[in-house]
Amino acid sequence: MTHGGRASLLDAVQGATPVLGVGVLADQPDNTAAFARRGLGLALDLTAPRGEIGAAMTAVGSSRYNAAMSAAESELSQLPPLNLAEVPDSLQREAASPRPPDDRPKRRPCDDLGSNSHDFRTMRGNVA
Repeated sequence: MTHGGRASLLDAVQGATPVLGVGVLADQPDNTAAFARRGLGLALDLTAPRGEIGAAMTAVGSSRYNAAMSAAESELSQLPPLNLAEVPDSLQREAASPRPPDDRPKRRPCDDLGSNSHDFRTMRGNVA
């Protein structure tokens, strides 16, 4: 079971382990959905009931994901190895390249929760 971060999903492919993904923030829900579409596991909503989670845990442990995981592992093994010596140069090039302005509205991770319960001022009754 994973939150769907890229490192977790990469580890799953390298270990040929199907995932049960429950994405929480940023790209995680999309990551877990993409894995499910490729047959590499299942994706559940953060609000999934306990029974659905239990059934998914059982299903993801079945052998039906083996072929997709083997194909993904084979595809991953075809990529060139990461050369860590190149990382600092790559980061410097990225930092030096101009970026277009980001016009998207600024969001907090908790904005996706759909509730004001995360606003502690409101919870205490100290609304400004």
